Amino acid sequence: MIVIQPIGNYLSQDEDGFIINGFSLDMINHKWRTVLDIVKSGFVENLGENLHSIYVRGSVARDLAIDGISDLDMFALVKPSFSKEKIRWQVADFQVDIAKNIKEKYDFVSDVEIMLATYKEGFSDSNLAMIVKTQSVLLFGKSIIKTLKKYKADESMILNYHWLEADILDFIKINNVDFTLEKCSEIMKVILRTGFELVMKRVGKFSPDLYICYRDFSKFYPNKEKEMRQVLDWYLNPILDKKKLNHFVVDFGAFLLKFNYRER
Repeated sequence: MIVIQPIGNYLSQDEDGFIINGFSLDMINHKWRTVLDIVKSGFVENLGENLHSIYVRGSVARDLAIDGISDLDMFALVKPSFSKEKIRWQVADFQVDIAKNIKEKYDFVSDVEIMLATYKEGFSDSNLAMIVKTQSVLLFGKSIIKTLKKYKADESMILNYHWLEADILDFIKINNVDFTLEKCSEIMKVILRTGFELVMKRVGKFSPDLYICYRDFSKFYPNKEKEMRQVLDWYLNPILDKKKLNHFVVDFGAFLLKFNYRER
């Protein structure tokens, strides 16, 4: 069992309150860079000419990865030629094979997330642009970070809240046969970050770290601290009791969805 620990921090801000992306490939621990190179090769091999660029985000990008706990979060921006439909945020079909290979060889990697999104005109106005600008490190291709607008810890950084209702519905639809521990952790991560987004403007800072998300949400909603701590525990120690999870996710999700984040 993984014990909850007070780990995490806020992203740096300049004197005007804008988030500073001060991360670089040189900052990342060498052993994680070895894994990054393997996954990067998988992107290149599978996407070919449709690939625009590859990024890593999360604790690995910030050199805060914890062995055996931290996931490797990577995503690629693909050209419009890759799909007739615009891809918002989609799991790569080659994720399973690459993740299996990585976890078999490198036991310090908890899991591997490989996502795809379409890069086209108007991307700078998308929610994903915020992730690229504030907390991602370029691994391959042409960087667009400097072309994107700056962000403060306010409504412009809302992301998970926008998708929470759809994510809950998708979670409920998963049948018991297809349900995995990873899917439990995924929805808990979404809930934790949604909770933080509801208080972020009042905090005046931004953090993607899940303990910080739990702690800051609980400061403003102490009557819901127990529930949010349960979310964090299930993220770290996922369970397979789908019936129990469905009930919890629907009830707590409804509490979060009733808020108008513009008023937070």
